[in-house]
Amino acid sequence: MELAAPDPGSGSPAQSFYRDAILALRNAGIDVLVGAAYAFALQTRVERITKDFDLFIRPKDLDAAIDAARHAGFRAGVSSPHWLAKIESDVGFIDVIFSSGNGDATVDDEWFEH
Repeated sequence: MELAAPDPGSGSPAQSFYRDAILALRNAGIDVLVGAAYAFALQTRVERITKDFDLFIRPKDLDAAIDAARHAGFRAGVSSPHWLAKIESDVGFIDVIFSSGNGDATVDDEWFEH
């Protein structure tokens, strides 16, 4: 089942970009976790402005995620092959994280269970 975007008039251009990117990944069958400031705000109701949006995916989904983002019209590519990719538009960027920067904590099924 393909997911539909909410009313495009709601939210800032950056929020619309984040929504559209998540929908592109989810419609490609890729599970995502929202992290960092947005996840913190959801859990604590304490919001802070950030320059980006963080999504976590499994490493096995990396190529499909880049393809889905590009198909949706965004710029996408691997920034650091051991842990980070980016999805970009004219209004913002998304860090797509599939491992920790030091390589010790690869995103796996347990991340999605907990």
